[in-house]
Amino acid sequence: MQIGKSTRYALSLVQRAIEIRNRVGPDMGKVLMFHDVSGSSLEIGKGSISISAKNFRSLINVLPKAGFSVLPLERIWHEGSKYNCYITFDDGFESVYREAYPVLVRQELPFALFITVGFIGRTGYLTREMLAEISKCPLCTIGAHTLSHPILRFESSQSAINEIVNSKVTLENMLSRKIDYFAYPYGSVYACSSRDVRIVKNCGYKGAFSTINSHITSRDLRAPYFIPRMNITDYTVGRLVKNGRIG
Repeated sequence: MQIGKSTRYALSLVQRAIEIRNRVGPDMGKVLMFHDVSGSSLEIGKGSISISAKNFRSLINVLPKAGFSVLPLERIWHEGSKYNCYITFDDGFESVYREAYPVLVRQELPFALFITVGFIGRTGYLTREMLAEISKCPLCTIGAHTLSHPILRFESSQSAINEIVNSKVTLENMLSRKIDYFAYPYGSVYACSSRDVRIVKNCGYKGAFSTINSHITSRDLRAPYFIPRMNITDYTVGRLVKNGRIG
């Protein structure tokens, strides 16, 4: 299924309106979204999804100095504070294993990986062995990111169910651990429909993450299936921490 230009434009306005609304609401914390950690200028659509290992290390080092606490995802629902931070990675790039994972373990900072099942073992992505090693780390939360990274809105209902449900089931069987969280591919209002949110909620996830660019709000804590995240890249990292605040 495709949608027309007018509908696409309307959905972009909805996303923008949500972001503006959220920014004037109480700040209950920030979920930081990373992808590749090699600085290779990878892009998705018109936006970068890459940060250099140097810039990643710099940000991780400055967060505590700016007063932020890095917490595991499950703490989002227990203690909202503008100084709470949550670190997430999408897709499962090999660079996360090489560059980010050792830094986070050394500093004992919790983090989450949202894995696209079909990417495992591809060139540039985590191997099954790498993923198995990371998943055993007590600091790590593993979440699902579908089987093949489609734009869910354009999938049939049966295909969307397959992508959302079987990515969870496959990872649980592969890693012998519960998969409680989900991140939508692309994660925008344009890419995800209310149908997709219902599927995520109904198949047993505790929460799901979007690419709405804002801090967490009290609304997100009450209905945690489209939680905002800030995309962190080489283009945005320099503006993140200013006067003791992010964003």
